Amino acid sequence: MKRVGAINTLLILGADGGIISSLDHFRSDRFIENYQWLLSNDLIPDKLSATFVIPMHGRTYIGPITNYAGFQLFDIVVPVGPLEHPTGVLLAKVDATILWQTLEPRLARPGVITYLVDGRGSILTPHADMKYDVGHLATPLDIIRALLADSDWKVERTYKGLSGNIVFGTVSPINIVNWGVISEIPQQQITKHIYNILLQITAITVGVLSIFTFLGLALVKRIINPIELLSSDFKRPGNRDYSPSQAVSSIKELQSLTDGFNSMVSDINNNEQQLHKLTLAVEQSPNSVVITDIKGNIEYVNPRFTKLTGYTYEEAIGQKPQILESGINKPESYKQLWDTITSGKEWRGEFYNKKKNGEFYWENASISPLTNEEGVITHFIIIMEDITERKNSEEIILKMAYHDQLTGLPNRTLLIDRLNQLLARGRRNKSLAAILFLDLDNFKNINDSLGHAEGDNLLKEVTERLKKLTRSSDTLARHGGDEFIILIEDLKRVENITKVVEHIFSEFKKPFVLNGQVCFVSTSIGISIFPDDGEDVNTLLKNADIAMYRAKEDGKNTYHLYEPAMTERTI
Repeated sequence: MKRVGAINTLLILGADGGIISSLDHFRSDRFIENYQWLLSNDLIPDKLSATFVIPMHGRTYIGPITNYAGFQLFDIVVPVGPLEHPTGVLLAKVDATILWQTLEPRLARPGVITYLVDGRGSILTPHADMKYDVGHLATPLDIIRALLADSDWKVERTYKGLSGNIVFGTVSPINIVNWGVISEIPQQQITKHIYNILLQITAITVGVLSIFTFLGLALVKRIINPIELLSSDFKRPGNRDYSPSQAVSSIKELQSLTDGFNSMVSDINNNEQQLHKLTLAVEQSPNSVVITDIKGNIEYVNPRFTKLTGYTYEEAIGQKPQILESGINKPESYKQLWDTITSGKEWRGEFYNKKKNGEFYWENASISPLTNEEGVITHFIIIMEDITERKNSEEIILKMAYHDQLTGLPNRTLLIDRLNQLLARGRRNKSLAAILFLDLDNFKNINDSLGHAEGDNLLKEVTERLKKLTRSSDTLARHGGDEFIILIEDLKRVENITKVVEHIFSEFKKPFVLNGQVCFVSTSIGISIFPDDGEDVNTLLKNADIAMYRAKEDGKNTYHLYEPAMTERTI
């Protein structure tokens, strides 16, 4: 169906005022507020025209003539969808000038002025013999006042017409559009024949206008039917019904609207399925997932987070991730973290965190910024993996690599590392250090008589007694078998080592209870001094060992400081 020539614009508007479809191909993202030229100037307080608001309340609206860019336009607007809650409106912008140009040749009679007035009494159509322009408010005329008052007009009455002459007039209301057709003929020309012609003109005018109105309403009906079907379709996605619309229209724009709806619901369905999968992935992730705003306030945590930390979803929301802080992580690491993510980069690292119940645990964390379409950071996402078991395993492996399995003391490998560090500090601070080499006397007899298990128990008990005699800055290590090494750092004077040795011998004077038997065990001690007896690890250990064997030779249960002559004797 072709658009009627007098219809300037045909629009379908949604409930928000957005243009859904147009016969003049307006862009769909235009809004009614940006196109007030399409509407009446009779604005209501909320800045939307009555042209839109009245139909949205379920009533047909026919507007006054407005002048735009030389066009005399008026609106016919009907609601779309249920009258109680319309889903939009259909707006037809009619060009009164074209309409009148179509009708005027059929109505024109010599000496007769025929014109239209609207519901306010404004002149809608021009005539060469009029003294007034279109849009003039002609309410001073008696015949127009009678029209507006819906009262009978007696045709024998005369009045001063629009030409300025005394005229006879007839009035025919057009109720469907709230207009009236006025025909005037000068009093001096009126005759019975002319009067009859005047009535015929009025009847023809009303008939033509009625036909035009019928055609317009037929066009509206043809548009409304698919629109009503589509309006009901638009409700279905809210109930997760994404089946395509069955609305069919021969009007290209309306069919495009149906195709657009079907494409939209298909996209929504696909996007929702994708979102559902992503939601399941996050909700069922074995890692903790936290989303914060740009200030670090928590907006989301997944079930793994609540299970691991002990904080409920409600307790976590609005808090900051610092609720997990153990107090052990270095403050500078947090600053480096924040500088990284606020610059748009990803940060990775480990945290030693604390659960709600006070239990500590290790996490490997990845923190990334989330940005909007303009690239502005709006949120941060934190993905954390509990690595406590791995850390514990690493610690056990590390301890096994550097500690004696029986006594838990540093083994020879860690001893060498500690001794190297001690020597480096000694050189830097120009300080003395002592290396005590202890070997238990007659340990083989304990193993042979009481068994290796009791021998091991003896070594454990010796370890505990020696621990009580060493400072936190000193190192007590098991060198192997029944040999122990004590590293004493920052020795003020060589003579001070005598006090340490005396304390050791005092501990060994106390009996050991092995397998229910009381045993006495002694030890022989060799001592080397840094830097007097050597400046490297091997030399100092070798010289302390030599001094220990000298103590054995002197009857055991004694000690000797290393002397160069001992080396010569050994050789």
